[in-house]
Amino acid sequence: MNFNSRNQLRWFFAIVLAIFLLTVSIPGAVSQSSLGIETPIENPIETTIDNPIDNRTKGTPVRLAGEEIFVVQAQVGSFSAAERAQAVTQRVKVIAADTTIPIDAVKVRDQQYFTTIEAGDQLLFSVTDEDAKFANQTRSQLAEQDASKLRAAIRQYRQAHSTQTLVFGALYAVIATIALLILLRLLRHGFNRVLAWRTTREAFASPLRIRRFELLSSSQVALLLTRIVKLIRCAVGLALFALYLTIVLSLFPWTKRLGAAIVANLFIAIGGFWAGFLSYLPNLFIVAFIAIVTYYILRFAKLLFQQLGRDQAFPWFYPEWAEPTHRLATVLITALAAVVAFPYLPGANSPAFQGVSLFLGLLVSLGSSSAISNIVAGVILIYTRAFRKGDRIKVGDAIGDVVEKTLLVTQLRTIKNVVITIPNSTVLNNQVINYSALSETETPLILHTTITL
Repeated sequence: MNFNSRNQLRWFFAIVLAIFLLTVSIPGAVSQSSLGIETPIENPIETTIDNPIDNRTKGTPVRLAGEEIFVVQAQVGSFSAAERAQAVTQRVKVIAADTTIPIDAVKVRDQQYFTTIEAGDQLLFSVTDEDAKFANQTRSQLAEQDASKLRAAIRQYRQAHSTQTLVFGALYAVIATIALLILLRLLRHGFNRVLAWRTTREAFASPLRIRRFELLSSSQVALLLTRIVKLIRCAVGLALFALYLTIVLSLFPWTKRLGAAIVANLFIAIGGFWAGFLSYLPNLFIVAFIAIVTYYILRFAKLLFQQLGRDQAFPWFYPEWAEPTHRLATVLITALAAVVAFPYLPGANSPAFQGVSLFLGLLVSLGSSSAISNIVAGVILIYTRAFRKGDRIKVGDAIGDVVEKTLLVTQLRTIKNVVITIPNSTVLNNQVINYSALSETETPLILHTTITL
């Protein structure tokens, strides 16, 4: 193992150790402020639903370490159900943390007007007739049921916070860390071998082509495959680290809920993405159908204009019109297909997407006025046949042979072999003299000169 690898492993192990020590050393801050495990004590939430009989749908829960034990529903005197649940939660927390009080000390005692649940000489909860009415049980039955739940919750709490559990949790965390390091090492080694094999096979990579058009060369295909392999390696590494973090957090009672929340949120995100993908499938098929239809229309247009571009194929259509007309038709067909497919794009109906589209359209319209004028002038020059490529023309003070004629500019090469680029709007607004227009006819060219003696 080289020096860089050892350095990376040391840093990684230091980070993992810091996370572990942070998790174990400050559980109170994590559990109370970050996780909100005991937040029902300070801010009890009372949930109500129409049916007052079902104890699962009305009342304030009594919690221990974030886990619900039972629900308090009835009001006693001036104490609301939320205040009663808050008081019981505080008492249960104290009893659970005091290991000198045995779990079997949690008993039920019947009184004349209520039934109490006590732990030794300490009162935990009083079950009233109103509580029994909401639970649709007798007072004794409800008290025994709540006492049983209390004993089970206290037993679970003490087991989770026992020294033996914490020691085994730390041991398992160390084992999980070692396993993660080994898996990351194996992952790196395996993907390095894949990349090395890909490098040896790079000369055999085939280019990506559509008929005769080459989209990606062989080197670009090889580079793309390398990027995909590295992306897969990164995704697998992140998945392993997320699994490791979830396992380690679940080993300690203070961070157990955080680990469960990470897993739950991860599955919610994946489920939401998958549900969104499935709901978008009909629109995706429509977009694919529009793309396929547009592709074949463009192919038909290309064949049509190739036929029109043959010499004297149609007397009313000049051959030099074929290529620019094909380009214009391609732009118009593509723009029409984009307009039709736009409502089916993901997020097309969202205000953010529409706002960004409007902003980009405004930028294009304000910044491309001169370009649009040049394009319009180029189209007019093409269809007026003012000059063709190879003609000698004069535009303003510039005289030369036309070497390039595009929608935006016209390029002239002077007799001094200097290339002049003139915007098409300038060409259209000036007088154009074509010295080669009559060269293909029987009309001779008349040259004017001055002779001096």
